[in-house]
Amino acid sequence: MSSGKIKHFYILLLTAVIPFENRINFESGSNISYSGYHVLHSWIGTSYNFDSRIICTDDSLNECTLEVAVPLSTFDSGNSTRDSNMLLMMESGQYPLVFFKSEKFDISISLKDDFIIKGELSFNGFKKQIMTKVYLRNEGNFIKGNSTFRINLTDFEVERPQLLFIPMSDEVEINVELIFKDTLE
Repeated sequence: MSSGKIKHFYILLLTAVIPFENRINFESGSNISYSGYHVLHSWIGTSYNFDSRIICTDDSLNECTLEVAVPLSTFDSGNSTRDSNMLLMMESGQYPLVFFKSEKFDISISLKDDFIIKGELSFNGFKKQIMTKVYLRNEGNFIKGNSTFRINLTDFEVERPQLLFIPMSDEVEINVELIFKDTLE
């Protein structure tokens, strides 16, 4: 077989093996925020500018994964000095994204009840398995999903910033609200 025919054979083989993907992209208004705490004050940094999608391998929506990629530079806490210090502490030049990829879940069942989602969180060059409860609700032509979970900065080897020689709390709360069009019926 000539090299051209071999390449054509491999392309046909790959298209037969790779499953159909149904992508669900999220709408504006979706956001991810983190809450930081210090004995003297607390704050919330929010990002509205990130990539997220649900990818389903078939039309039945029973084998789906959620992927979210958030550039650290998109978080705004309302204080530019705090935000630039956060970027330095998080080594955003070397690790500019926080990335989450879930394990497979059945979205058609999940739309009827709250459910637990498991997956891998990549942050500051480290990966950690997390599990969180997701709350879904219909609002008109949209479905909104909410989840709140906590991470410890030391689990990702982040040096905690200090104010008056007192470090901020190790625990950071993450709140996620994803909105997508209700086209799943």
